[in-house]
Amino acid sequence: MAASTSLRFSDFVDLLLARLYELEREHGPDKFFSLHALASEFKEPIPPKWVFDAGKVMEARGLASCLFMVGGHVASELTGEGRMHVEERRREKSGIIAAFAETPGNFVVVSGDRNQVVVGSPGARSSSTIEEERRPAFELIDRIEGDLDEDETLGEQEKKDFLSDVATIRRQLEKREPNRVVLASLLEPLSHVGSIASSVANLITLINI
Repeated sequence: MAASTSLRFSDFVDLLLARLYELEREHGPDKFFSLHALASEFKEPIPPKWVFDAGKVMEARGLASCLFMVGGHVASELTGEGRMHVEERRREKSGIIAAFAETPGNFVVVSGDRNQVVVGSPGARSSSTIEEERRPAFELIDRIEGDLDEDETLGEQEKKDFLSDVATIRRQLEKREPNRVVLASLLEPLSHVGSIASSVANLITLINI
């Protein structure tokens, strides 16, 4: 069941920016922080889709740089515009950012090791970590390749082309930042192949395209 919250989406975005500002001051610049970990701190329940949407909004408005990972996970760092946005709201003493600065305990509950929200710098993780994170996606790709190999309804050239597309999808998912446009363009025609349609649909859901 989706989370129900009385918090407005615009306020949620501002509160994420305020938390990112605090974390940057605590941990230093050039670090990315997990928006999902931050959302879990909120007293109000946060719909999971809001986290992904918030990352998109912040990046589109130049307030944060975001990494959109497989499975819909998002990590962010403030841009200069984002810092100015938070500082201006704090200085003006208006809006939810000012209210958060005054009494953060009214909005979030932070317990345990606060380092859990730190993702690190771009490219800081090893390829083995990527493989572990995306194992379900790679397992689906293995299944898709196997089903294509056994599909007797496809011509040899057609099968070869589809397998080449699947290999490209695998290479994209081996990257820290896959090209989502490339993934979408390759997965759409594959979704119409009867023998793999179900697995492709699951893969699309998994990588949140």
